Amino acid sequence: MIFANQKTCGDEILKTMFGYEDSTEESTSLNPVVLLLAQMQMGKSGTYWYVIFEALRNRKVDQVLIISGNREKDLRTQVQQDKKAYTNQYGKEFNKQITILWGSDLYSKRRSITVVPNNTLIVWDEAHFAQSKSNGPYKFFKHNGLEGMLNGTMNLKDITDRNIYLLNVSATPFSELYANALQPCPYHEVVRLVPDSSYFGVDFYINDRRLCQSFEVDEYHVSELETLLTRYNTKDNPRYMLIRVTNTTKATRLVENICKRLDIVSHRMNSKVRTISIDDLSQKPRKPTVVVLSGMLRMGKVVPKEHLAMVFEAKTPKNTRHIDTGLQGLLGRVCGHTQNPSGFDIDVYIEPNLYNYVVYYVQNYEEEHGPLIKPAMNLKTSLLTNIKTDTNVTCLTLTNPEAPQRNSIMKQINEQFPELMDRTFVMKDLNKISNGKFYTQIEKNTFTSIMKPNTCYVCKLFGQDENKVWLLVDNGIEEQPESKNNRCNDMNVILDQCVYKPQTKFIHLEETK
Repeated sequence: MIFANQKTCGDEILKTMFGYEDSTEESTSLNPVVLLLAQMQMGKSGTYWYVIFEALRNRKVDQVLIISGNREKDLRTQVQQDKKAYTNQYGKEFNKQITILWGSDLYSKRRSITVVPNNTLIVWDEAHFAQSKSNGPYKFFKHNGLEGMLNGTMNLKDITDRNIYLLNVSATPFSELYANALQPCPYHEVVRLVPDSSYFGVDFYINDRRLCQSFEVDEYHVSELETLLTRYNTKDNPRYMLIRVTNTTKATRLVENICKRLDIVSHRMNSKVRTISIDDLSQKPRKPTVVVLSGMLRMGKVVPKEHLAMVFEAKTPKNTRHIDTGLQGLLGRVCGHTQNPSGFDIDVYIEPNLYNYVVYYVQNYEEEHGPLIKPAMNLKTSLLTNIKTDTNVTCLTLTNPEAPQRNSIMKQINEQFPELMDRTFVMKDLNKISNGKFYTQIEKNTFTSIMKPNTCYVCKLFGQDENKVWLLVDNGIEEQPESKNNRCNDMNVILDQCVYKPQTKFIHLEETK
């Protein structure tokens, strides 16, 4: 079923991509490359299927290729099932006009690469994935002489002569967003999907204080893991706990041993062993159940959420997980739609260093250029990654002052926390991006960086030789967009291997006339 907001977004994509020839409609320019930006589980697939069938029905194109560099069989099966369901809805006559090319279907030494004929719409699902020049998608585009569409170096007339269109689909297309912001292409456009009220995404988990910090699953954290599992070991209301581990064999055995001690059922779900299926999660378990994951549920796949208690992404030894990987992982899988007005009753544990970036993603999602975040796939390290997290932070909530002014705040501190008055106070406005580092210095359990205006948090730092107290405030005044854009001023932030990085000067529209 395709919902009203998906149709609205789909119509905007169609208008942006193809323009309108009907005199009753406002004329728009032709933009053969469109990025569909929508947060995880917001409804991207229904939107692009609507675009596919409307483009075929109105004879804008003769055929559609749905491609992805992803190799997960479950996600491929999901797309194939979607094709069957939507063709039954729109008309089975469209079935032969739609081809799905997944993983090795795009490029393999054992088979010839599919030729893209004229009058074709290409839908690149999860376009943030496998986006380097060594991957199958790029080789597929290059074989068909279309690689210039990705970085905007292909002449618009050459594209229109062949009547080729490209719809990129992703929740975390950070390298593409950076490329568009740093050197805009005249025929690249971004269209956002606006969710309805039934959608609960990352901002819900932040605001509801359900976004927590994970830890490594190893022999040094057995006590923490046992305490965590005990918290959700509710015999009267048994539910599932999903735990993704990094050191697969040792960590899996460690989790299973703890489950055995706590009388919790354990299952494995990986590329080699599956003692439970994703569909099984739609059925309430008889006993609290842990599912140990590795290499599964990283993007796209819809996970039943009604019977989930928590999801846990184990911390990597060196905090190396990228923000797009973190968003697309278990956090992304528990976003989605529900008729429960209170949202999902699920706690989410993510790698500690990602919390700041997750918040930034939500806060800057609606910015003109989208959420520009790094490190991510094919993007160099972020300015924020060199900031060391101070785990010795106590956050003291100050009663909301009438105004976030220093005199008013200090008066209340003197009344509520007189023991701090011998410290040095430093006031920081969290609306300024330069102060974003403070997000990483605050324990999640006592602080949320989505602050209401005129709110102040007093953060007492217990570092060595530390005599400062940070006053973190939100004065209700957003930093000007141009100041934010100053962070995005170096094309070298995009790795050379990225398919979106422009290699030559853009071809402007005027040059094609």
